[in-house]
Amino acid sequence: MASSVEVREVRNGFFRVRFIFDDSTTTKDEDGFFHIAFQLCGSQSSRKFFFCYKFFFIKTNSEPKIATTAIYVREIPSNANSEHDNDSESSEVNSSKRQKLDSSVSETGVNSPHHMWINYKNTLEETNLFKKSQGVWFRMFPLPSNVKRYDAITLSMDFGNISGGLAKLFLSQQLCDVEFKFKCGQSIGAHVAILSAGSPVFSVMFSSGFLESKMRKVAIDDIEIDIFKQLLHYLYSGGSPELKVGLMENIIHYQHLFEAADKYDVEALKTVCVGVMVILHKTFESATSNLIFSQFHSIPKLFEDSMDYFVKHSRKVCYQPEWLDFMKAHPELCMLVTQRIAGPRM
Repeated sequence: MASSVEVREVRNGFFRVRFIFDDSTTTKDEDGFFHIAFQLCGSQSSRKFFFCYKFFFIKTNSEPKIATTAIYVREIPSNANSEHDNDSESSEVNSSKRQKLDSSVSETGVNSPHHMWINYKNTLEETNLFKKSQGVWFRMFPLPSNVKRYDAITLSMDFGNISGGLAKLFLSQQLCDVEFKFKCGQSIGAHVAILSAGSPVFSVMFSSGFLESKMRKVAIDDIEIDIFKQLLHYLYSGGSPELKVGLMENIIHYQHLFEAADKYDVEALKTVCVGVMVILHKTFESATSNLIFSQFHSIPKLFEDSMDYFVKHSRKVCYQPEWLDFMKAHPELCMLVTQRIAGPRM
């Protein structure tokens, strides 16, 4: 067991679980995974999860140095026999069962976490976990150089705002008192009170003498309907958009969603979008796109993450044909990248 597990509900549906590890008391299974069972509180007090993690080592001289860690988070079925919880901790986190989950794990079907990520003590970096299958989240990644093996880990779990009735109200399009019209000819209905509560821009729009306040019809010419629909759904549910990290199309998608959230001053959604764009397994194309986007929109976290890619892959990057195109199109950015690669001035 971990020396300490602290579970706190920050807001309705949003939890922070803090693990403080002790090398002498933390047990691991036959696959080398340490495992801890924990139970949520408040709005999700009936939900139990396994937190599983494994460290991979490389040796420098005679001292071990942590290179990589793998983390699983798996929900425990609510119909599991509590008498066997302790006995099953080691047996249920083996490789085969980590990849398959009983269909009864998520009884509600819609009450699964929207978004899950971790960060380590003394670091500001957040690492998204990816949904591997129903009820299972996973990530393998290198540890920051300043993190020790048993530093505290904080797991953040966002179930969204568990006021599901509001989300259903939006999806059913009932009792709408404002209509958004798009260039494609389609329209979406919404509710002024809910939009005004979640966005200062909407609040001003619908409480002033603007035409939109009187007509309750708003033309949206600069945002695609799918992006705007996700923005509205976030305002109703508080749940993060579905994570589909890994493809360039998804990075562009979340860049557009960030711009929509920025236009309507929805800061929490902007943070979510940045978290999605900050991904581990980058390509030259994605890192370049994020670097340009982060400089234009002044997003320090995304800018630094993109810079790190170029520093870590400087040899490979400089020999790619796309590097020349990047130099021609963005000479100032290219200079910043080159200076970062070269290191601080002596």
